[in-house]
Amino acid sequence: MAIWKKIATIDDIPSNTNGESSYVSGDITNDWGGSDYSALNAAGKCYGESIQVGTAISFTAGKIYALTPSGWTIASQTTASHGKYLLAVATGTTTNAFPSNGMLIKGIIRLNTISGTDIKGSLLYLNTLGNATASVPTSSGAIVRPIGYSVDPTYHAVYFNPDTTWVELS
Repeated sequence: MAIWKKIATIDDIPSNTNGESSYVSGDITNDWGGSDYSALNAAGKCYGESIQVGTAISFTAGKIYALTPSGWTIASQTTASHGKYLLAVATGTTTNAFPSNGMLIKGIIRLNTISGTDIKGSLLYLNTLGNATASVPTSSGAIVRPIGYSVDPTYHAVYFNPDTTWVELS
């Protein structure tokens, strides 16, 4: 059974008496103004769209996974087949279960690790071990697949929206 979950959008957040967006309480928090990502205080903290599909495994919050025909697996630029599969980020750390907020497929999330020089607004790529990199992969056989943009390097906050196109370097 597949579960799709819309975690939150700006339309879901009630306004206060000044017409400003209020905060969402619990694990999914953000100021919705785009200027302060301190609420993303741990890997996997997010807002956006998530799913629960496939077989649950042990997930690590903030890591990127590929949904393959055999199930979820940690994504890597060194595995050519990961270029063509759905990518998602674990919203929590679990043992043989889905994170309570599922697997983020699009939205703002704090990643576990971003290698390279992470600059606000810069394009990020799939790296190894479920991580992201600010550097374009150059190794023979590597997959070059953009996964989103850096939003706030201090908090490893990214706009996760993996491109559906990819290139395998020869």
